[in-house]
Amino acid sequence: MQKNIIFIIVFFIFSSCGYNSLYKNSNTKNFKFNFELIQTSGDKYINNNITSVLKNYSDKNLKDIVKIKLNSSYSKSSISRDKKGKTSKFNIVVTTDFNLVDNDKMVKKITITEKIAIKNTSDSFQQKNYELKIKKDLSRSIARQFVEKLTSYK
Repeated sequence: MQKNIIFIIVFFIFSSCGYNSLYKNSNTKNFKFNFELIQTSGDKYINNNITSVLKNYSDKNLKDIVKIKLNSSYSKSSISRDKKGKTSKFNIVVTTDFNLVDNDKMVKKITITEKIAIKNTSDSFQQKNYELKIKKDLSRSIARQFVEKLTSYK
């Protein structure tokens, strides 16, 4: 009986706490742009992932073209080491510069950086695959952030 009363009280407390989903009211899915990548440099894997996300927001029928020069970088550095001197944690940083271009002049530069700390594993194959997954996730997050910033810019 006490468990039921506690459950009901907890239910009423948390049901009226005002929780809203973070992306529920996000209008970025409704915005469409006509992206044209003029130049890409840096990490090709990151650039390809960003390009694939931008295609989801692209509409070739629009007149206004958003011309972009894309430059991405990836760095992996040691954060901590174990007693033997082997790296036990890495810091992965992905930085991307989006240069918006109009008439061969840079109009705006948007720089987005994502960081994550990961543990090192003894299996190098598993570690490599995990790092690729992290690169993919971070680059997709960067692309979504870019679209959000671009909607506020336009």
